[in-house]
Formats: sequence, C-alpha cells, structure tokens
Amino acid sequence: MRKTEKKNPTIIDQTNAVSVTKENGTDVSYFLFDTFEVHTNVIPAGCVQDWHVHNKIEEIIVVNEGTLFLEWIESAIINKTVTTGEMIRMNNSIHRISNTSDTVAKCTIFRFVSPSEDQSEIIKTDKKIYSEEEIASLVQ
Repeated sequence: MRKTEKKNPTIIDQTNAVSVTKENGTDVSYFLFDTFEVHTNVIPAGCVQDWHVHNKIEEIIVVNEGTLFLEWIESAIINKTVTTGEMIRMNNSIHRISNTSDTVAKCTIFRFVSPSEDQSEIIKTDKKIYSEEEIASLVQ
C-alpha cells in the first residue's frame, strides 16, 4: 500500500494484509506502507519469540487483549508483564515477548524509521478545527 495524494481516508481491510503464521504459531497480518508498517499479532498461549533487536526502526506495541511477558537485556535480563491497554516502546533494546498465559494474546505493532529531529511539537499542534459553517461551504 502506498501513500495516496488524496485527502480522503483509506479503509484498509484484511485482504490488503500480508498474512503469515510463524513457526511459533503466531498469526501475523502485515500492513505495509511507504514510510511505516503496522501489523497485528495473535499470539497463542505458551508462545515464546526469539531474542532480537531493531537497530534502525522504532517499534511500538499496543496490547489489545490478554497479557504479554516482555523481557529485555540491561546488565541482566529484566522482565515485566504488560496487560490489555498498555503500550511498549522498545527503543533499541534486545528483547523478546512471550505469552505465558493460558489464553491467546493480541497486539498491534507500529514500526517506522524515526526522524532524527524531535517531531513532538508538530505532532501536538498539527490539527485544524473546522466550524460547521466552514464544513457547509466545503460541501456545497
């Protein structure tokens, strides 16, 4: 899927995903764009990922259902259970995720190359509010 020049929303359904089942049983649906990727994971009970790191990308994980067991390397292996509604920013950690529960876990993962400059002001302020009158004039 490529960036569109139109200003209209694009609804993206499952037929646009690249769907795979990994060897560990995780079902992944990848939605690939020109500047970022979003994928959804359905992680079965007892599943353990491989240890890995991302050197150039930013990875954000939102836990949508269930719990994930996050492990990362500092001077030792650190771990934390992450539950529904929580989010993980991986930074450049060596990490792995497991589902140590007895039920399925679901998460959405956002991956992108982070810009070198701080973009927080643009992110906070890039929104224009329209009045009802302005909307009426746009649709006439």
